Amino acid sequence: MKFNSPQLALGALLIAWLVLAAPPLRTQIDKTLRTRALFEGRDADQRTALVDNPGFRVAQEIGIAVPPSGCVVVLAYAGPAAIDYYQSRFAYFLYPRKVMVFDAVDRTQDGCGYLAVFRDTAQNLVNEPFAGRWNQADLAQRLSGLEPVRSGELTRIYRVP
Repeated sequence: MKFNSPQLALGALLIAWLVLAAPPLRTQIDKTLRTRALFEGRDADQRTALVDNPGFRVAQEIGIAVPPSGCVVVLAYAGPAAIDYYQSRFAYFLYPRKVMVFDAVDRTQDGCGYLAVFRDTAQNLVNEPFAGRWNQADLAQRLSGLEPVRSGELTRIYRVP
């Protein structure tokens, strides 16, 4: 078989591409193998909890306490982007419940029968510090007349009269 210069150029280009692509492909394969090992033997909820921490666990705690037809105001000590993130994730995880996430202890929503309070993880707060309005005395006063429904690792949930 005789090769002409376009075939040789194309062959050289293919070899160069393979050489340049090998390190990123190896990195991707290593990440895939580590993820597979991490997820191995875990059910869907456990896998989700690993990659959506602490959002999934907080949503689970709220979901246990708040009935599907309920409404919950979540007071979250979290950074601004995290508030938006938790609003979307909680709405997804807790559907069909109505969910509102705020970073200020004085925020309310008419008609919501539940209030959840949670503080984001230290790791998340280091990456994105809290920027809302949070006063522990005001929070304690607001919670004083509410009936505690559930207290989880990350979340306290109350029934609003």
